[in-house]
Amino acid sequence: MWEQQVLFRQMKLIKDIWVEGSVEAVQGKDTDLRWTSNIEEYAILREALCDEKKQEAYRKVINDVVEGVMHSMMVMFDGGSALSDEFSIDVINSETGESLLSYSALHEEFIDYIIDAEEEEEK
Repeated sequence: MWEQQVLFRQMKLIKDIWVEGSVEAVQGKDTDLRWTSNIEEYAILREALCDEKKQEAYRKVINDVVEGVMHSMMVMFDGGSALSDEFSIDVINSETGESLLSYSALHEEFIDYIIDAEEEEEK
């Protein structure tokens, strides 16, 4: 379903922007930190992660965390969390009224999309 691909592409873009922004803040490249309430913590991390190897490790960890949060949200949409005991969530194309959940499990497709997209970027 093409709508899932569009959703996943946008989610990956959001992930990449936030991961890169966080890494740039740690590297000291982003001096305008209005987007965070943790300015002092970024200063502490900037001192601790003072070389490229440590900064790359930070990038990988932050990337994993953001992907994990997004995956958990997709699991929730798919009905695989405790929320489903209370009510169901659906992701609907408002133009067609079609559910993005009706064809496959979003959480599985999302991870596959991320893996494929990142492999493609490495080429």
